[in-house]
Amino acid sequence: TNRQNARAYEKRREDVASHFERLKTQKKCLPTLAEFRQLPIMKVMQSKPSDDILGIKTDLTNSQLVKDVLENDLAMWNERARADMATVLGFPRWKAVTKKILHPVDRLTARFKCKRCSATSAARRVKTVETLDFAAACSHSCPSLKEKLRQKHCRSKRLRGSHYV
Repeated sequence: TNRQNARAYEKRREDVASHFERLKTQKKCLPTLAEFRQLPIMKVMQSKPSDDILGIKTDLTNSQLVKDVLENDLAMWNERARADMATVLGFPRWKAVTKKILHPVDRLTARFKCKRCSATSAARRVKTVETLDFAAACSHSCPSLKEKLRQKHCRSKRLRGSHYV
């Protein structure tokens, strides 16, 4: 019934969130949880029929196919994010000539400030805003926004690069 379907859906979302937390301990650069849920494989896994007791945890951890597709989706997301953030740094369509030259987002001088967070009244009073490296900028979500707005604003703006200066 509808109640069972809702419980099963909630269980699948919890399983995705716990898998995301597990990945955060292993990987350096991941999107926010809201963006992670929008990856194609995660959309499929969240909409997959399952019972409300087992969920999809075993599929996420044991299925080699799911792991491979997730790795591919994360690699594609990472490349898009790197290209967008390189554009923010002034390197549009950057291509490496040799492996000795670091990508602009990997350099020590590559620091990002969130426009939304630096525009808050507390940040203007203090006049110092935290700068973020690439990995922190990718996983950043504005704490001053409500959850719905935070997910919408950060997901839509980050990948276009207009969220940072």
